[in-house]
Order: sequence, then structure tokens, then C-alpha cells
Amino acid sequence: MQGAWVLLLLLGLELRLSLGVIPVEEEDPAFWNRQAAQALEAAKKLQPIQTPAKNLIIFLGDGMGVSTVTATRILKGQMSGKPGPETPLVMDQFPYLALSKTYNVDKHVPDSAGTATAYLCGVKGNMIRKDKRNLVQEWQAKQQGAQYVWNRTALMQASNDPSVTHLMGLFEPGDMNYEVQRDLTKDPSLAEMTEAALRLLSRNPHGFYLFVEGGRIDHGHHENVAYRALTEAIEFDNAIDKASQLTSENDTLTLVTADHSHVFSFGGYPLRGSSVFGLADGKASDGKSYTSILYGNGPGYQLSGGARPDVDESESGTPTYRQQAAVPLSSETHGAFYVPSNFRALSCNGLTMDGPSSEFSKFCCLCTLSSSRILFQKLLSV
Repeated sequence: MQGAWVLLLLLGLELRLSLGVIPVEEEDPAFWNRQAAQALEAAKKLQPIQTPAKNLIIFLGDGMGVSTVTATRILKGQMSGKPGPETPLVMDQFPYLALSKTYNVDKHVPDSAGTATAYLCGVKGNMIRKDKRNLVQEWQAKQQGAQYVWNRTALMQASNDPSVTHLMGLFEPGDMNYEVQRDLTKDPSLAEMTEAALRLLSRNPHGFYLFVEGGRIDHGHHENVAYRALTEAIEFDNAIDKASQLTSENDTLTLVTADHSHVFSFGGYPLRGSSVFGLADGKASDGKSYTSILYGNGPGYQLSGGARPDVDESESGTPTYRQQAAVPLSSETHGAFYVPSNFRALSCNGLTMDGPSSEFSKFCCLCTLSSSRILFQKLLSV
């Protein structure tokens, strides 16, 4: 009888695997041995850069924790017609990987203000700006060759204009639209803003510092709308790709990191190849389906009369679907987890810089702030 149960279990396992998408070559152990050998060989050949970097680029995915990166990787792979997890993001292909701790001075779980000042100033801040100054007007009055732009066309023209040495772009009065809702004729993408910044900054032979933030990853999570968060993260990865194409690791240190995570979970044993926004394999204890993506808290809380609503993939796969959350809040909270940090180049002395970009007083940047994506850059003074 025991043998019969084993046979039934094996048959069940075979059936479950057949429902997923498994490339034929992966069924051969030699495939995985080759993958391991190639990875080891690449690691053996990896050598640190012997000279300090001239340029520094920091990409910060707002709220981009490890689980967000995992789900984004699968989604981007599926959008290219593949099962998903085997397709690396651009940031995954950076040779150095670390984890960063996140917290505020007075909180276990950080907010975006303290983490922003920690990254940009080296100190965690505790303040709110109240001076009511018009910084755009002040900036325009201070700089020669300064230009302010408010749409995609003007941005592209200004970035190619040799007379423009300082450039600021404000493309919406508040937050920019999510990537899936962006007006392609009026609003630049994050990748296009990154390209425009590099066109301008790369004119300086002494080096530059560029800071790029994917600010609306965070907003999608706060709304419990994972589709928005993950498509923003894909565009963030596209911006990293654009910067990698336009710079060289021989003179440019590129860092990809995040300021904090979210209470965003991705689990439930979904079959490989199934939609990242789809259902977990099997039913919950209440006999209802549940999505692979869930939130610990937020506006997605839907318990009514002690029961939660059922869900199907025709609903969960839509761009506006709000994933279920365990605790009712008007806005989902950040998480206290580690965040990933990827480096494209390291010098033999660690993270070292040379030239103007090594001096904090001369830092200048492209910032896509979470409250309003702002393009702000200038050529570094010598």
C-alpha cells in the first residue's frame, strides 16, 4: 500500500510540473552543471578596476526591496515571452552584490525623508522645509546657460543644445503619471531622463555625479497595486540599461540600491510560467483562491463579516487590481528588511572616486523624487 501512495505522489508531482513551464534543456542535469561552471569561470576572471572612478552614478529604487526585485525579474522575463525567473534584470548582471540595512534614528522602519538625507548628505535628517522659497526661480537667476523644461520634446532638445549647461525639468505639478499611464508624447520616461542627463554631464572631462530615483515604485506599493509598482521597477531597470550603454565601467562607478522595502510578499508556490499577478497554486483554508502577491497591511484589506472575497486571474491581472492586505490602513507601510545593492565596478581600494565627483560640495544630480519627478542636473565646475 505504501508503494501505491508513493506512486500516486510521484504522478501528482509530474502532473503539477507539467502544468508549469519548464524548458526541455533544464530537465538535463548537464544544463545546470554548465550554468554553474560558467558562473564560476566568470567569477574567477573578475578583477577590480585598478584606478579610481571618474564618474559616479547612483540609482535608487524607492521602496525596492528584495521581494520587489524578485517579482520584477519574473514580470520582465514574462513580458519578453519567457517563463520569468531565469531572465536577469540589468541590475542582476552587475558583478558585485550586497545587502544594505535600513532604519531611522528613531524608528525601526525607515521613511523616505531620513533615508534620502542619509544617501545624499551622509546624515539621517529630521526636519520639514518651511521657507516657502521658489527654488526654480532662484536656480534660474543663479546659473548662466540654465534652461527650465516641462515636457519631453523640450527636454530632448535642451540635452542636445551645446549652449545649455544647466537643465531643470518639472513635468507635472505633483507626481508624474505611472509608467503604464504616461503620455508618451508629453512626458519623458525615466530612461529618457537618464539619457538626457548623461548627454549633458558627460561633456565635462573632469567627471560627474548623477543620482537617479525611481520614485513611483514606492507609490504603487503604498496603494497595494502591485502592477503599478512592478512596471515602475521595470522602467527603473530600463534606465539602468540606458546608463550602462552610455558609460564605461573603466571610469564610471554605478551603484543600484534602495532606501527601504515594503510589506510586500510574493509566495504561495505559484507554478513557473504563471503570471506574477496570478493565483497561488491551491486554495486557502477558507476554500478560496489567493494571489501570489499579498501585502501585510494597506488599503487592500477586504475582510467583511469575517470573510474575504474570492479572486480569479481575470481580476488580479488587471493594472488597477488592489492586492489583498492583512491589516486595514489607508496607505501601506514600509518594511524593515534589507535592500539589495548592486555595483557595476569596484576599484582595488574599494569604493573610491577621483575628480570633481569625489567632492560632496560639487555633487549634482538627476533626481526623480517620489513626490514629483524632477530632472535637475548641471555640469560640474572644475
